[in-house]
Amino acid sequence: MVKSTKVSKLELVKATKKHAIELAPNLKQADLEEIAADSGYLDRVYLGRDYHGRNCLDRTCLDSAPTGLLIKSIAISKIAYALIYQNKDGTKEVIALGGVAPHPTDPQIGIPWACSSDKVRTCPRSFMDQARQALTEFYSHFPTLTNFVYSQNYTAIRWLRRLGFGFSEDYLVFDRLNKPFLMFCTFSKKE
Repeated sequence: MVKSTKVSKLELVKATKKHAIELAPNLKQADLEEIAADSGYLDRVYLGRDYHGRNCLDRTCLDSAPTGLLIKSIAISKIAYALIYQNKDGTKEVIALGGVAPHPTDPQIGIPWACSSDKVRTCPRSFMDQARQALTEFYSHFPTLTNFVYSQNYTAIRWLRRLGFGFSEDYLVFDRLNKPFLMFCTFSKKE
């Protein structure tokens, strides 16, 4: 297990339910939209509209969905980390959660996941260093890592490419709203 490490203003620690509750209301918009598309949540809020016809891809409609998803993701993960940011005034806040869950039928495959707030943009290099460190730990348990990413989550796709993940050329559609997802995969660098 990666021990708590500090890089610049960031600290990587074991994720808890408390971290999920803190991060959920601060998730970046792209992660909210991915959660909505993946979970079919939009189907349950009248195709993206609330009862008053307002666009429902905002915090008022989606805050409860990510909290439960983040808590569940931590619970099913073999490893889950929280990335803590220290503000200038000394206060700390959770800016990202990520982990890797075992594949339900193949013990050699891990299913990585991550969500973050917009605050990760204030420290991109340190964020990537911490992500690489976590990825190394994931490989110690799973030689293959694979999952799906919402095709409109461009920031996540760029981030995954920088971490060495490759992508399928085909889109997969998971819900009735025809939201396309891309499969990504990488293999341990061990020889």
